[in-house]
Amino acid sequence: MARVFKRPEVPQLLSVAELFSRDITLNIPKWQREYSWDADEEVRELLEDLDAFVSSNKHNYVLGSIITFSQSDGSHAVVDGQQRTVTLYTMLVAARDLLEFRLTSENGSVSDSPDGFRALYQSLDSLTRKVSLDQEAKISIPIFMEYGEGNQLLTALAIKTPRPTGIMTVSQTNILNAYEKCKEFLEKTCPTAVLLGEYVRGVMNGTFLVETNVGDQRQALDIFFKMNSRGRDLEGADYLKNYLFQALLDEQYDELSEKWAEMSKALRSADSSRSKLKTPEFFLRNLAIVEKGEKINGEQGVFDYWESRFKLDSSEVENFLSRIGQQAGIFSKIAGNKMIDSKEQNLSMIAADYFKGTQYLPVLLAGSHLDNYQHLSELVNYRYLIYILGQERTQDFESMVPRWAKAISSLRANSSRNSIDEVTSDVSGLALDPVRLNALKARLADLAAPKDERKMRLVLATVSLGFEDGLSGLGEFLKKYRPNKHSGFDFDLILNTDEISKLGINPQSTEYREYLGIGNAALVNGQAKHFANKPPESKEDLYGNDKGVLTRALSSSPGAGDKVLNEIAKDIRKEFPASLYEWNLDQIRDRRTFILDQFIGAIPESLIL
Repeated sequence: MARVFKRPEVPQLLSVAELFSRDITLNIPKWQREYSWDADEEVRELLEDLDAFVSSNKHNYVLGSIITFSQSDGSHAVVDGQQRTVTLYTMLVAARDLLEFRLTSENGSVSDSPDGFRALYQSLDSLTRKVSLDQEAKISIPIFMEYGEGNQLLTALAIKTPRPTGIMTVSQTNILNAYEKCKEFLEKTCPTAVLLGEYVRGVMNGTFLVETNVGDQRQALDIFFKMNSRGRDLEGADYLKNYLFQALLDEQYDELSEKWAEMSKALRSADSSRSKLKTPEFFLRNLAIVEKGEKINGEQGVFDYWESRFKLDSSEVENFLSRIGQQAGIFSKIAGNKMIDSKEQNLSMIAADYFKGTQYLPVLLAGSHLDNYQHLSELVNYRYLIYILGQERTQDFESMVPRWAKAISSLRANSSRNSIDEVTSDVSGLALDPVRLNALKARLADLAAPKDERKMRLVLATVSLGFEDGLSGLGEFLKKYRPNKHSGFDFDLILNTDEISKLGINPQSTEYREYLGIGNAALVNGQAKHFANKPPESKEDLYGNDKGVLTRALSSSPGAGDKVLNEIAKDIRKEFPASLYEWNLDQIRDRRTFILDQFIGAIPESLIL
């Protein structure tokens, strides 16, 4: 039977006071995106717009529209306009709390305040929370968010109960930030109770929204999707989420909401300072790259891929839902460098720590099922280092990664290291031919401080790790070796810049650049200021007691206390017998060659043709 659609009701022009004072709860459905307005952008802009209206002495201001549909319990589910509506309500809560504080400070209590202010406070209080007349005297608020975490915080602010504790969701964080921004704005803009009263009355009685109530949920979803496909103000993940609802039966909505919430929670738990890695948008992009095996451009590209996969086929959607929570959890571990449960952390993340790399993540996601995941992460690390240090074109690298990820994803969990290497070698353009390898070596030889210090750190660290592998633990080494954290490894020029200047060399010459290059550089345990002003021969003991073996090997008399490190240092000195007492350009060049040979020699065979 053909579906019968209800004709939308005549739009109603409602003041803010009328919108929230009705016996109608505004319900935010599960399929809506979370509250996402930024306090310093959208929230601030709304507050400024309202302030401009109040200051203009105009009689009314139509803020915008909201689209709702009626539910069986009498509530109105918000289809479009959630962000604006929740922000308005949050502002009223903040205004109520600020007014209460000022009236209490000035008059001792709200009840002892002048009639006009007392009435205004009571109006605000009745808008923001409703006390039922039954014996239980339950308190409710005019907005209900079906994604409960957001509702918990909004309710706590409205009825003045303790706020939820623990890791906050996106909605909770943004709602709290909006509340604080509203209070901050009103405190500055309305420094007295009189001015605050004018602002609040103008918003409550002079600001209007147009509400259009449409048919049932399915029709509302259709309208929502079509509205937002024009203008595309939604985040890519939110747009996909709403598209998925169209592919499901009504009774499957709860499952999608739960799975989506599971995915979001897993991503938020990532032990990473980079917020980008915790977003559904970024995760879904990486997942799409793995599956497609091709580069995907922009949010539109991500949506187009998933749309082509689903084609409004509920079975495909169900398959997707069955795995996004688990895969999001895996991606969260990758982002937080927690895939391997030991001190020996993922080598790949060394690149991310210093260069905020993300291009390689699809490969790690694709290979997360492998027993030999650590081996894959080492391949990824070296290939990423080659990309960074060799200054490869980003577009070339980003075109190889999807093909690599696709190939890795086809491997069985018990695939051997050799199988991983073979698949890697077969990816066109990934392995370096002799010409590209020589070009890489030439670029490394040309590195010079201070411009290239971060790259030089990486080379020195990588070579040190090659000697120390299994000795101190990669994770422990990297914790110590972080730029700009003086408790760990720092950067030192063996022959410092003052000493170099005394040589009378033209600063623009190639020779001068060699003195600033990697042959004259060392990672030192501790603050470089303890080393910087000393001539090379005065650093014998400092270098000899260093915790990094490559630096320790610069000294002819390694310190006591670590026999294993000293033995490795002695082996290094057999290949490169440095003399700090005779430190000159020849030794710098020899050390540069030694370091670069070690670095190139450490590159896995599968990455070299």
